[in-house]
Amino acid sequence: MSWQDTLFFPGVIPQIAGFFVWVYGLGTGDLVIQILGGALMFVPIALHIVPLLWREPAGSE
Repeated sequence: MSWQDTLFFPGVIPQIAGFFVWVYGLGTGDLVIQILGGALMFVPIALHIVPLLWREPAGSE
């Protein structure tokens, strides 16, 4: 696995958008917007990392 596989995955765009939504929620004090922004930030990361935890190690055939 190269470093590009871990840094530049398709979820990076919603993660950045989620950060801005979360910051907007902080500014307005709206807890629902903060939670939605937090979900946008962390769900793409989880969807990317969790399958990597269950991959078979290389050469384990």
